[in-house]
Amino acid sequence: MSTLESPSLRAQRNPPQNAEQSPQRSLLLSSSSSRACDGVADRANSSSTESELVLSFSHDASARIVASLDSRSLDAETTTATTPRVVQFDLALLARALDWLHHGWRRNAPPGTVGVHLHDPTLEIGRHLFSILRGDRADLQDFLATPPARRLRLCVDAGRPALRWLLTLPWELLFDDTTCSFRGLDGSLSLVRSFASSDAGPPSHHALATGLRPTDEPLRLLLAIASPSGQPTLDPSPTLAALRDHALGRSLQVDVLHHATASSLRSMVRQRQPQALHLMAHAGHDSFGAASALVLESGQGSPEAADAARLESLWPRSLRLVTVDSQSHDADPDPSAALGAALALSDRPLVVALQHRMAAPATTAFVRSFYGALADREPVEIALQAARRSVASAHSAGVTDWAAPALYARA
Repeated sequence: MSTLESPSLRAQRNPPQNAEQSPQRSLLLSSSSSRACDGVADRANSSSTESELVLSFSHDASARIVASLDSRSLDAETTTATTPRVVQFDLALLARALDWLHHGWRRNAPPGTVGVHLHDPTLEIGRHLFSILRGDRADLQDFLATPPARRLRLCVDAGRPALRWLLTLPWELLFDDTTCSFRGLDGSLSLVRSFASSDAGPPSHHALATGLRPTDEPLRLLLAIASPSGQPTLDPSPTLAALRDHALGRSLQVDVLHHATASSLRSMVRQRQPQALHLMAHAGHDSFGAASALVLESGQGSPEAADAARLESLWPRSLRLVTVDSQSHDADPDPSAALGAALALSDRPLVVALQHRMAAPATTAFVRSFYGALADREPVEIALQAARRSVASAHSAGVTDWAAPALYARA
């Protein structure tokens, strides 16, 4: 495998139009020469989470949504349970907030602003979700204030499809009036979404607490891009630019697959054996209009939908992280988050789904920070927290772009 020199980098900016003629491309990314995340926590503050809160949702006998907030010590494997309580979501507020996240904010967001503005429901939805989380837990503030940072695991029963929408809500926007901060951004909480299942694989704590690159070998990343004919053209340049910025050392090895088809994606994953896969494609629905899907390319370059089950069949179990970077221009509601949840239902240990589109500067900041931190052997949840801070401070990023990435893991 050869390192990309300048001519190859120029070739990436003008990739071949014929998928069969697309050459295999590689990058080597170094985060040691230039720290990948602007605002990455010091290593003294990036220790793995020792305890977690588990906010579990289920139905009671009257089909009402009930929630229980339990604390669990990961070292002692002890759990402090609470009595389930009935919760009520403000569906009108949720609908308005989700519409704003997916569509409205770009019409009136002031450049470079991280916060709120006129008609922005961010604070309102953040407070509402925090009230759902807090319930009657009088000790919640003490728990959040005790270092190190805590993990909040949002969990629903895999056997209850009617509850899955709860995981697609923008929990990263949790807003605490006590500290006047977004808990998903201030470093006090690492958010993880999970499905509880009796036949699930081993718990995900080990996968969350350890890095993807345990040896001196480079972290292997496959970037797969699909932009079929008849669809709005995807612009991978912010992602490629973020990787090119660090093409100096030997800590991250990147293969780029243009015009990704199901066949070429399967072949590249098996040939290169990446530890992480970044999928860039449009989000849509399958041929029945039901399941969320990624729109790959057919052999002729036309759209070909691949739902979560088909995507899972394309890669081996050794793949440890899948990032779903999907864009939806016409679908309402946006199927991107639902696709991430569907992938998380499989045995895949870790899935990061971008829940809504990000501005180009935010995409560059996210890719540079997230994969740079992973190449530095940071755990995935620590790398994601660092990436949020980098996106939040990026010039001309959207006001809530930092909340777009959602992490899914086995319960």
